Amino acid sequence: MTKVRDLMIKNVVKASLKERVIDAAKKMKETGVSSLVVTEGNKVRGIITRSDFIDRVVAEA
Repeated sequence: MTKVRDLMIKNVVKASLKERVIDAAKKMKETGVSSLVVTEGNKVRGIITRSDFIDRVVAEA
């Protein structure tokens, strides 16, 4: 049976809480990921996904 560890990305792509949305979106495109782990210092604060960008940024523009 397939486990989460078999599917996960091992080189996590991160964005800081203070990073501009446009820079985070570019980082996602450049690295080919559909989500970023959001950090503050060394602490994980959340995750932002491609859907978040579409629903909350593009749709409100």
